[in-house]
Formats: sequence, structure tokens, C-alpha cells
Amino acid sequence: MTTADDRISRIEAARAAEVEPPAVNNWARRHADFPAPSHTTGQDLYSVSALATWLDSRRIPRNALHSKEPLGTTYGQRFRQNLNLPSLTPAERVPRHSAMQTEDALAKNLWDPLEKIWGTVDFGTNLELVLSLLDLRGSDTIHWKQLISTKGRIGDFLGKALPRQVERSPGLSGVYAGIRQERWPDEDLTQLITIIERAAPRESPDTITGDTFEAAACRFLLEKVAATHGRRGKEYFTPPPATRMIMELINPQPGERICDPCCGTGELLVAAGIHARQADRATPDPQLRGYALDHQSWRLATLNAAIHGLSVDLGGHPVKPLWLRHSPAVHDVVVMNPPFNTSGWSDGDPAEQPYWEYGPPPGHNANFAWLQYAVSILDDGGRAAVVMPTIAATIDKAGEGAIRAAMITRGVVRCIIALPDRLFRETSIPVALWILGRPTSSQHDVLFIDAHRTGVVVDRTHRVLTDADHAQITRAYQDWLHSPPGTYTGVADFAATATPSQIRDRRYQLNPATYLTTDPPVIDLHDTAATLRALQQELDYQHEQAACADSAVARHLRWINL
Repeated sequence: MTTADDRISRIEAARAAEVEPPAVNNWARRHADFPAPSHTTGQDLYSVSALATWLDSRRIPRNALHSKEPLGTTYGQRFRQNLNLPSLTPAERVPRHSAMQTEDALAKNLWDPLEKIWGTVDFGTNLELVLSLLDLRGSDTIHWKQLISTKGRIGDFLGKALPRQVERSPGLSGVYAGIRQERWPDEDLTQLITIIERAAPRESPDTITGDTFEAAACRFLLEKVAATHGRRGKEYFTPPPATRMIMELINPQPGERICDPCCGTGELLVAAGIHARQADRATPDPQLRGYALDHQSWRLATLNAAIHGLSVDLGGHPVKPLWLRHSPAVHDVVVMNPPFNTSGWSDGDPAEQPYWEYGPPPGHNANFAWLQYAVSILDDGGRAAVVMPTIAATIDKAGEGAIRAAMITRGVVRCIIALPDRLFRETSIPVALWILGRPTSSQHDVLFIDAHRTGVVVDRTHRVLTDADHAQITRAYQDWLHSPPGTYTGVADFAATATPSQIRDRRYQLNPATYLTTDPPVIDLHDTAATLRALQQELDYQHEQAACADSAVARHLRWINL
């Protein structure tokens, strides 16, 4: 068994890292910090410990990863595993690029330079090209290095390099078909590639989370475009703090079937895939499926998934899932942030369609169509998390109250979480998260969490959830989830449960504040007595002042003979 104190040759090092020997030669020649050998018995031998430490900072390119190696795996991890060396502890794996993903750094080094060169081409098309380049940089380092060193006719080179990505991810073929290099002169393309390369830090990726510069830049750009240019069509971008909270609540697991029926730019699907992967890296990734409502969403979601090293089935084109012209598969997890209050969503009169199990949604508002659709594609034991405008919990127009009542009666509503306003860059309206499940034959309580006061305002139009907010919300939900039925005691002024009959008594209004209890104020008798004495003294003084005023008035009246 090899130990950290042993020494090995370059060929043995290459075998342990599973690279060709010339790769080790290149590392030694190009990197001044590569471990120096010792000359023993006529050959160069390297410290196993020093090699492992150096390789810990070398990320394996995406196209060189094994099937069970997640994005972000380093040669050090592979080297250690093959030589049966101890893995790094979490303390030893502190990310060396902690500043890489800060918004300030990405704004300064990536966004600001990009804005200067983005011209008349619409921002969506520009964004698709940038994400395509990020995907190329992260997955094919050989062609990326050739690209950044190319002089002239860079558009032709790029036109050949991008289609090669399709061999790794077939879904990208439809993406690259929409990117025509003739829209960008070679000079602009060169500038764009230079900006991306300069924005990338020299440090290694986070080997704990598998995060990379490309993934961090992708998330940043998607959110920045949403904040700067507003929503695309009728969809809202789900910001990372809200996405993180949803994942902590719904807890996607490896091997599960996960679906987002209106996936936008894929932020929820990607977050679900990453969450499941981090839960158990030895288990196959979850099965990710989504539906895009338009062509640009389809392309951006495909690129987002590819950059994060995830395989997502988005079909070959956008679809209208609420038309129900297909037989949807069932899933273990459904996550979605659908367009709010959409009219004209149906391909006919919902009242004449047989598949609305809890009642036909009104044709002028798709909110309860999305909620019912989420339940309809859940398998037994599955769970769904759906973002809704707050008004969906209380509105009674056009049969929506009756649908809500049916969903409560059938047991599909598990939890309602009221969230604050201004969470989304594109709208200031407050939202709620509905957690749903399959119908049950037994009655159960519904959990209500009132988190509308959470979050901190970061600017005039935007609020973010803090780590403390996440902890408070998820702790309340997990405590309820793991409590025996009917035993959860709630959190005063924050979380409470209600039975279906209690909800019926409130006319199926699902605003969490309706069901909360507030702790009675705690009275400090000592402070109260002191306050009462002070008030008595003030009252006595005011009486004295009033008596003096009465006396003065009486004198004046006598003086004028009244």
C-alpha cells in the first residue's frame, strides 16, 4: 500500500492520476510550483504527499471526467483514491477561490466589460453566445486554449469548435443552430473571449461543492440580465436565495425524477440537480426533465445545465404543458416558478375539459391550473414546491376559492409559506410557496409559515433572504415534517398548523397570518410599578398646574367684573 511518505516515478504518478505520461511532463515544465523530484537510484522520484497536494488544485476538464466523477473533481481526488490515500478533510478543502464568485468581482471583471461591447444585438442572443463560450471553456480546455491564441478568422474557428460540444451534450445542437457567428465581427468575438479569460481567476474551483468559475459566472449573468433587462415574456427569474430555500425544503435526492414544467432559464432544475448530487456523489444523478415555454428559455436552460455538468431532458422544442396534449410522466419532485396570473392559457374552455380534478381554473388566470398540474404529475409519495403570487391564497373569484377548498379537502396542500415582497428582480409583489403532495384518504394538518417580514433590503427594488431567514423557515418546516400528526406546537407569530375543519371555518383562506398565534406580552412587575409611580407623579403635577390655571382665570374674571 502506498503511503504519503512514499516516492513514485512520473509514470507511476501519471497512472495514479489516470493521465498520459506527457501530461505529467507538461505540468513539470510549465508550472514552477510543481513538486521537485529527488534523484534516487538513478531516477527522478516524487513525494506522494507533495504530488497529492499539488494535484488537489488541478480540476479535471469536463470531457476527461469519468461517469461517476462530478463536475469539480480534481486530479488530487482521483490520485488519492487510486493510491488509497486519505481524502482531504473539509477543513483542508477550504476553497481557494472564495473571492471568485463575489458579485463585485464578477460585476467588475465580467459584466461591466461585456456591457461595453454589447451592441444592437438583443441581450438574449448575446447571453447565449457568452454562455456557449463559458461551456466551451469549462468542458474543452484544449480547444479553448487554441481559441484564445487564434489570430484572425476566429469566427470560423468558433463555428467549428462549438458544434463539437454536441458530441458531449446532444441537446446543445439546437442551441448552436441559433448562434450565427456572422452577427459578431472577429474583433468583437476576440474581445469577448478575452474578457471571459481575464475574468476567470487563477485559483482552482471549490472541490467541496464542485463549483467552477463557469458555473458561478453563468448564475451571475442570468440574474444580472433579469435585474437589468426585466423579465423575459411572462416568467420571472428565481433568485439564488429563494432557489436555495426551495431546495432545502423539498430536498431532492440522487436518483429521483425531478421536473420543472416551466423551467425558465433552468435555475430551479440546475439547483435541484446540484442539491441531489451533493447529497450523495456515489449515487447516480437525478433524472431531470423540464418544459420550456419559449425558444430562448429552451436554449438558456440547456446551456445552464451543460455548464453545471448536468444532463437535462427538455425535449426537442418548447411546449405548452397546460394544453395537456401529451401524457406527462410522473415524478418524485416537481419545482416551478410559473408565470403569474396568465390569461389565455388554455386551448379551450377549461370547464369542458375533464382533467381538472379539483375544479376548472378560470380562463383568465392560470394560477390554479399550474397548481393542479404540479399535483397531477407527482408520483405517490412525491412532493412539489410551486411559487405563487400571495393573492392565490385568498382570492375567491371565478371558482378559485372552490378549487382551493377541494385541494384542502383532498389533502394535497401540505404547507403555505408567505414570503416578502421584492424577492424577484422583475416584480415587487409578495409571493408564497405552496408545498403540495398527492391526494390522501386521511385528513392531516396544514402548516402555515408567515415569513413575509423576513429578508433584508439591499436596494430600493430588491430584498434577499439571509442565512438566518433560511434557518428559521427550514427549521419550522422540518420540525413539523418530523412531528407525529397533530403534535406540532408551532412558533408564536411565525408558524402554526390548522386542521381542514379549521381552514373550512375560515372559508379556505390560506393566508398564514390568519392562523398564527401571538405570545401574550411578558409583564415586568418591577418596571410596571415604577412606570405607574412616574405616571402618578406626572398626573399630580398636571393637577397642580390645572389648579393654578383655574385660579389665574378666576382672578382675571374678577378683574373685569365678570
